Formats: sequence, C-alpha cells, structure tokens
Amino acid sequence: MASGSLGQGLSVAIGAAQAKKLNHDPHLVFVLMGDGEQQEGQIWEAAMYAAHHKVDNLIATIDYNGQQIDGAVHEVMDLKNLRAKYEAFGWEVQEFKRQQPGRSNQRTEACHFVNQKRQTRT
Repeated sequence: MASGSLGQGLSVAIGAAQAKKLNHDPHLVFVLMGDGEQQEGQIWEAAMYAAHHKVDNLIATIDYNGQQIDGAVHEVMDLKNLRAKYEAFGWEVQEFKRQQPGRSNQRTEACHFVNQKRQTRT
C-alpha cells in the first residue's frame, strides 16, 4: 500500500506488524523507504516505538541512492551514519551493495528490530 506523506510508511508498517502479532500471524511485514525520507522526524519516532514494543516481525529497507527531490541527500541534510542511528534504537542493520550502469555509489540497507528472544530471524 502507498502510505501517503513522506515519512509515514514506517509507522503504517509497524501498525500492520503489530496487527499480525495480535492475530498470531507468523508472517513478516516489509516496508521500503527512501534515504531522503530518513530526514523526517516521524521515521525516528517510529523506529523508537518499534524497538520499545519489540516489533520484531518487520523488515525495513532503505533505498540509499543519495538523491531526493531537492537534490543530493548530503546537501539537503546529511544523514551521517544511518546505520549507527538505527542500531542505537535497537535495530539490526545489514547493508547490501548493488551496482547499476552509470551509478557507482549505491547501496540498499535493510534493518529490522531484533527481539532478544528471537535473534535467529533474518
């Protein structure tokens, strides 16, 4: 589903993941976000909420291509160490490199919160 305004997708996905847990549904919820979207405050409130409430059936992927509608992400508002930020909130972060012709510096990051009781989930 499209979540509407920039920054709301993670919150929507957390709600869907919690509904699955309440319904004893073992499936995962996936959310795709852009790197420019990481500048939105709602993202960080949602990340903190997911960690606090142990929403461990959610995988969030960030398309880290360095571009947003207003230009280069690092020029609009540099994200610095995005990995460290998510890890500080209790998320497990994995980075995946990908190459496309003509684009040499792209990566995709996938992160999800890991509940201490369920650390075998990938």
